[in-house]
Amino acid sequence: ARCPLREVEMAWVEAACDEALLTAVRSQLKNIKAPGFGDRVRKTECVLSFDTPESPDGLFVSLSTFQGYGADFVQHDHERTSNKLYLNLRWKRIPKPAP
Repeated sequence: ARCPLREVEMAWVEAACDEALLTAVRSQLKNIKAPGFGDRVRKTECVLSFDTPESPDGLFVSLSTFQGYGADFVQHDHERTSNKLYLNLRWKRIPKPAP
């Protein structure tokens, strides 16, 4: 059986991305890798500042080096490494409802 939620989610993703963006992402897929056993993924704090996923712009993790960067340092990392794909992590605290 097909999951209707998954179909709605994929329809939203397809509508949000235009063909030029998808072509640009596909051209960079060869540069990303899955983290290995000894790789550290720096996903809780920027390596150059104190930005975290709870910061207003979140944290950007390079999909090739697994280093985390605040919004102010992503361009610097791109110029240094030519990485173009980053995962933007944004955490939002949701208060627990009172019992």
